[in-house]
Amino acid sequence: GTDPHLADDVALELATPAAMQRLLPARPPDAHKGTFGKALVVAGSLPYTGAAHLACAAAYRAGAGLVTAGVTPAIYPILAAGLAEATWLLLPEDRGALSSQAVQPLSENLAGCAGLLIGPGLTQAAETVRFVNQFLDSGSVATQHIPLVLDADALNALAQRANWHDALPANTILTPHPGEMARLCGTTT
Repeated sequence: GTDPHLADDVALELATPAAMQRLLPARPPDAHKGTFGKALVVAGSLPYTGAAHLACAAAYRAGAGLVTAGVTPAIYPILAAGLAEATWLLLPEDRGALSSQAVQPLSENLAGCAGLLIGPGLTQAAETVRFVNQFLDSGSVATQHIPLVLDADALNALAQRANWHDALPANTILTPHPGEMARLCGTTT
Protein backbone atom coordinates (compact mmCIF):
# COMPACT_ATOMS: atom_id res chain seq x y z
CA GLY A 1 0.00 0.00 0.00
CA THR A 2 0.90 3.65 -0.07
CA ASP A 3 2.20 5.66 2.85
CA PRO A 4 -0.68 7.75 4.28
CA HIS A 5 1.79 10.53 5.16
CA LEU A 6 2.87 11.15 1.56
CA ALA A 7 0.87 12.73 -1.23
CA ASP A 8 0.21 10.35 -4.11
CA ASP A 9 1.99 12.61 -6.59
CA VAL A 10 5.30 12.82 -4.68
CA ALA A 11 8.11 11.19 -6.65
CA LEU A 12 10.51 9.21 -4.52
CA GLU A 13 14.08 8.25 -5.31
CA LEU A 14 16.38 6.29 -3.04
CA ALA A 15 19.91 7.64 -2.67
CA THR A 16 21.99 4.51 -3.16
CA PRO A 17 25.79 4.42 -3.31
CA ALA A 18 25.62 3.60 -7.03
CA ALA A 19 23.25 6.52 -7.73
CA MET A 20 25.49 8.94 -5.82
CA GLN A 21 28.62 7.68 -7.58
CA ARG A 22 27.06 8.54 -10.94
CA LEU A 23 26.60 12.15 -9.78
CA LEU A 24 30.25 12.62 -8.80
CA PRO A 25 32.86 13.62 -11.36
CA ALA A 26 35.56 11.08 -12.16
CA ARG A 27 38.83 11.61 -10.32
CA PRO A 28 41.77 11.57 -12.74
CA PRO A 29 44.42 8.92 -12.01
CA ASP A 30 47.19 11.56 -12.04
CA ALA A 31 45.38 13.80 -9.53
CA HIS A 32 46.86 14.95 -6.25
CA LYS A 33 45.48 16.85 -3.26
CA GLY A 34 45.96 20.20 -5.02
CA THR A 35 43.70 19.07 -7.84
CA PHE A 36 40.65 19.02 -5.59
CA GLY A 37 40.93 22.32 -3.79
CA LYS A 38 41.59 23.60 -0.31
CA ALA A 39 38.78 24.00 2.19
CA LEU A 40 39.30 26.28 5.18
CA VAL A 41 37.11 25.40 8.15
CA VAL A 42 36.77 27.88 11.02
CA ALA A 43 35.04 25.94 13.75
CA GLY A 44 35.06 24.69 17.31
CA SER A 45 35.68 25.95 20.81
CA LEU A 46 36.50 24.30 24.13
CA PRO A 47 32.91 23.17 24.71
CA TYR A 48 32.41 22.07 21.10
CA THR A 49 35.56 20.41 19.76
CA GLY A 50 33.48 17.72 18.07
CA ALA A 51 31.86 20.27 15.77
CA ALA A 52 35.24 21.21 14.33
CA HIS A 53 36.21 17.56 13.91
CA LEU A 54 32.97 16.67 12.13
CA ALA A 55 33.17 19.70 9.82
CA CYS A 56 36.77 18.96 8.77
CA ALA A 57 36.08 15.25 8.31
CA ALA A 58 33.01 16.10 6.21
CA ALA A 59 35.06 18.43 3.99
CA TYR A 60 37.46 15.58 3.25
CA ARG A 61 34.63 13.16 2.70
CA ALA A 62 32.97 15.58 0.28
CA GLY A 63 36.12 15.61 -1.82
CA ALA A 64 38.35 18.47 -0.68
CA GLY A 65 41.99 17.76 -1.45
CA LEU A 66 43.30 19.69 1.54
CA VAL A 67 41.49 20.86 4.64
CA THR A 68 42.90 23.59 6.85
CA ALA A 69 41.30 23.83 10.29
CA GLY A 70 41.14 27.37 11.63
CA VAL A 71 40.90 26.68 15.34
CA THR A 72 41.98 28.09 18.67
CA PRO A 73 45.15 26.83 20.39
CA ALA A 74 43.00 25.45 23.21
CA ILE A 75 41.40 22.81 20.97
CA TYR A 76 44.25 22.20 18.54
CA PRO A 77 45.87 19.31 20.48
CA ILE A 78 42.50 17.59 20.91
CA LEU A 79 41.71 17.79 17.19
CA ALA A 80 45.20 17.09 15.88
CA ALA A 81 45.11 13.64 17.45
CA GLY A 82 42.14 12.64 15.30
CA LEU A 83 42.65 14.66 12.11
CA ALA A 84 46.09 13.58 11.00
CA GLU A 85 45.61 14.76 7.41
CA ALA A 86 44.48 18.33 8.19
CA THR A 87 46.70 21.37 8.24
CA TRP A 88 46.26 23.99 10.94
CA LEU A 89 45.70 27.71 11.22
CA LEU A 90 45.82 28.65 14.89
CA LEU A 91 43.59 31.64 15.54
CA PRO A 92 43.49 33.99 18.55
CA GLU A 93 41.14 32.98 21.32
CA ASP A 94 39.32 34.51 24.23
CA ARG A 95 38.66 32.03 27.06
CA GLY A 96 38.58 29.02 24.74
CA ALA A 97 36.44 30.65 22.02
CA LEU A 98 37.42 32.49 18.88
CA SER A 99 38.48 36.11 19.41
CA SER A 100 37.67 39.05 17.17
CA GLN A 101 41.45 39.33 16.78
CA ALA A 102 41.19 36.32 14.45
CA VAL A 103 39.90 38.46 11.57
CA GLN A 104 43.35 39.56 10.37
CA PRO A 105 45.13 36.18 10.46
CA LEU A 106 42.15 34.50 8.81
CA SER A 107 42.03 37.14 6.08
CA GLU A 108 45.77 36.74 5.49
CA ASN A 109 45.39 32.98 4.97
CA LEU A 110 42.58 32.90 2.41
CA ALA A 111 44.82 32.76 -0.67
CA GLY A 112 44.36 29.52 -2.55
CA CYS A 113 41.15 28.53 -0.76
CA ALA A 114 38.42 26.98 -2.86
CA GLY A 115 35.89 27.45 -0.06
CA LEU A 116 35.51 28.73 3.49
CA LEU A 117 33.21 27.40 6.19
CA ILE A 118 32.64 29.42 9.36
CA GLY A 119 30.48 28.49 12.29
CA PRO A 120 30.19 24.96 13.66
CA GLY A 121 30.76 24.97 17.42
CA LEU A 122 32.11 28.52 17.65
CA THR A 123 29.78 29.48 20.54
CA GLN A 124 27.77 32.65 20.86
CA ALA A 125 30.37 34.38 23.05
CA ALA A 126 30.42 38.15 22.53
CA GLU A 127 34.00 38.08 21.17
CA THR A 128 33.08 35.38 18.65
CA VAL A 129 30.00 37.29 17.49
CA ARG A 130 32.29 40.31 17.00
CA PHE A 131 34.66 38.12 14.97
CA VAL A 132 31.87 36.99 12.61
CA ASN A 133 30.61 40.53 12.05
CA GLN A 134 34.05 42.09 11.67
CA PHE A 135 35.11 39.35 9.26
CA LEU A 136 32.04 39.92 7.09
CA ASP A 137 32.65 43.67 7.19
CA SER A 138 36.31 43.19 6.21
CA GLY A 139 35.34 42.16 2.68
CA SER A 140 38.14 39.57 2.57
CA VAL A 141 35.99 36.83 1.04
CA ALA A 142 34.39 39.10 -1.54
CA THR A 143 37.76 40.53 -2.60
CA GLN A 144 39.15 37.05 -3.26
CA HIS A 145 35.88 35.62 -4.66
CA ILE A 146 35.89 32.65 -2.29
CA PRO A 147 32.64 30.77 -1.77
CA LEU A 148 31.56 31.15 1.87
CA VAL A 149 29.41 28.78 3.91
CA LEU A 150 27.94 30.11 7.15
CA ASP A 151 26.62 27.54 9.58
CA ALA A 152 25.58 27.17 13.21
CA ASP A 153 26.98 29.90 15.47
CA ALA A 154 27.99 32.09 12.51
CA LEU A 155 24.29 32.17 11.60
CA ASN A 156 23.37 32.98 15.20
CA ALA A 157 25.83 35.88 15.12
CA LEU A 158 24.46 37.01 11.77
CA ALA A 159 20.88 36.95 13.07
CA GLN A 160 21.80 39.58 15.68
CA ARG A 161 22.56 42.05 12.89
CA ALA A 162 19.98 44.39 11.41
CA ASN A 163 19.69 43.81 7.65
CA TRP A 164 22.07 40.86 7.96
CA HIS A 165 21.54 39.86 4.34
CA ASP A 166 23.31 43.05 3.21
CA ALA A 167 26.51 41.82 4.89
CA LEU A 168 26.72 38.65 2.80
CA PRO A 169 29.20 38.54 -0.08
CA ALA A 170 28.25 36.89 -3.36
CA ASN A 171 28.58 33.10 -3.34
CA THR A 172 27.47 32.75 0.30
CA ILE A 173 25.60 29.64 1.34
CA LEU A 174 23.59 29.56 4.57
CA THR A 175 22.87 26.18 6.16
CA PRO A 176 20.39 26.87 8.98
CA HIS A 177 18.44 24.31 10.94
CA PRO A 178 14.85 25.38 11.77
CA GLY A 179 15.84 27.25 14.96
CA GLU A 180 18.61 29.18 13.20
CA MET A 181 16.29 29.94 10.28
CA ALA A 182 13.69 31.29 12.70
CA ARG A 183 16.28 33.58 14.30
CA LEU A 184 17.39 34.83 10.87
CA CYS A 185 13.79 35.53 9.87
CA GLY A 186 12.75 36.97 13.24
CA THR A 187 9.99 34.41 13.70
CA THR A 188 9.35 31.06 15.38
CA THR A 189 10.04 27.62 14.00
